[in-house]
Amino acid sequence: MRCAESKIKPNKNMVNANYLKYALLTESLQKQIQSNANMSTMKYIGVGKIGQLKIVLPPISIQEIFSVFVEKIETIQEKQQDSGNEITTLFSGLMNEAFTGELIA
Repeated sequence: MRCAESKIKPNKNMVNANYLKYALLTESLQKQIQSNANMSTMKYIGVGKIGQLKIVLPPISIQEIFSVFVEKIETIQEKQQDSGNEITTLFSGLMNEAFTGELIA
């Protein structure tokens, strides 16, 4: 079975794509999407209804600042995740060595 899919192509002079992505994830927009979704085996919202969503759109300059800020936060989160994984790996290795008698001073 094939699924119809449409991409949202925002007007770059009006909305920053990264801003739109996060706006669509907010609770208020998720509620709007759910209430406008057609009911079937899988919920979907038509392109026409997407255009009817009420989205807060600050000036594009503010959206750009938001986007840069979010990208910086995502980079920090990725680095923290990598550090956490490394710490877990090192700790597991230490425990293994300590409890198998391989740990030496």
